[in-house]
Amino acid sequence: MGLGRFGGGVGVSRWLAEQNAKVIVTDLANESDLASSIEELQGLPIEFHLGAHDGRDLAAADLLVVNPAVDKAKSDFVRQARTRGIPITSEINLFVEHCPARIIGITGSTGKSTTAAMIFDVLYAHLSSLNGSPHNVWLGGNIGESLLPELARMSTSDFVVLELSSFQLEDLASLQRSPHIAVVTNLSPIHLDRHGTFENYLHAKAQIFAHQASDDVLLLSEQAAGVLTDKQIPLGGQRQIIYGQAAELAGRLNVIGEHNQHNATAALHVGRLLGLSDSIVVEELSKFAGLPHRLEFVRTYEDARYYNDSKATTPQATATALAAFEGKVILICGGCDRPYDYELLASAIRERARAVICFGENRAKIATYIRRAPAATPLPTIKSVHEFNGGINLARRLARPGEVVLFSPAAASYDAFVNYEQRGDHFKTIVNNWI
Repeated sequence: MGLGRFGGGVGVSRWLAEQNAKVIVTDLANESDLASSIEELQGLPIEFHLGAHDGRDLAAADLLVVNPAVDKAKSDFVRQARTRGIPITSEINLFVEHCPARIIGITGSTGKSTTAAMIFDVLYAHLSSLNGSPHNVWLGGNIGESLLPELARMSTSDFVVLELSSFQLEDLASLQRSPHIAVVTNLSPIHLDRHGTFENYLHAKAQIFAHQASDDVLLLSEQAAGVLTDKQIPLGGQRQIIYGQAAELAGRLNVIGEHNQHNATAALHVGRLLGLSDSIVVEELSKFAGLPHRLEFVRTYEDARYYNDSKATTPQATATALAAFEGKVILICGGCDRPYDYELLASAIRERARAVICFGENRAKIATYIRRAPAATPLPTIKSVHEFNGGINLARRLARPGEVVLFSPAAASYDAFVNYEQRGDHFKTIVNNWI
């Protein structure tokens, strides 16, 4: 259920078909919208029932595999499946259930992709030095493609670095299994349109460690540890390590921002747990160049530096991005309107931005929050634009030599783009085409 326009259900559909299951793919989108995903499954014995979810498809169903993007609490199709007593699972659950390797799971409100990539790079570069001499290290989950097709190549001496979103972890609760090493980068109230309350969101995130054994390890950032304690989320009997910012990493990273120091500290601890020396891990982390669309340096133009942070789809993520720079910045933000609280972001903008260009559905809301935010600093210049391209070109006119222009939307992209990658690529194309 839910093939997805970007192939989110392709891996699990292919894997199930290769296990000789009779697979029916159902999606609300039509064939033309799903063309690229359907093309990847050509030649496999899969039926496509598109444009609607038909309860009659459940009549002979032994298992319903639900895409994590589907809000199961609001789906009549899922309700019908439960009424019929049909087991419900997900791609991640199937992978964890069948994975022979040791799993390192990473979650958090922000930073989980970068932390997962850092850990993978460190482990992959030093396979021969790891405890147990593993055959390989794999990266997947919320980052990259499905790892289900790789199961046949995995062994018990491998490691899997698995980024896990709250939606994926919500499903993992039914499996009652957690990774051998769990990392929680930070926690803030996001995705409440899906989870309802912050407590529900935390409960979903807590599944990354809720079923750990006594010989498993939980790595909590200081911020996450404080939130979980405050919200009385029960911890288990696992070994727990609370981490801050490692002094060994000071001045050693290519990626900017204090948050990346914290991300790298988590990777340093994972390396230690697996027997790598600090010097080896720090050396590898110093080579890490960052991920696309996450505080990605684009170019210098007329002595102003331009950064693409399109992955910042929440107010908290943009506030974190602003904190990465010294001095005032020109901020471009806005996008799909969701029920977020922008107070923290507004305060960060008042402190860090000289000018703000708001675009998208929520542009008026963000501007209102900025004007209302209590701050000792002067109100930044606030511009509201209807058209994305015009906002970027306005930033070019406003920017002064030596300043930073930061594209960090604090919102999802769906009001104008198919995803954050397309949005970020569009920003980079415009900036790189300036002469």
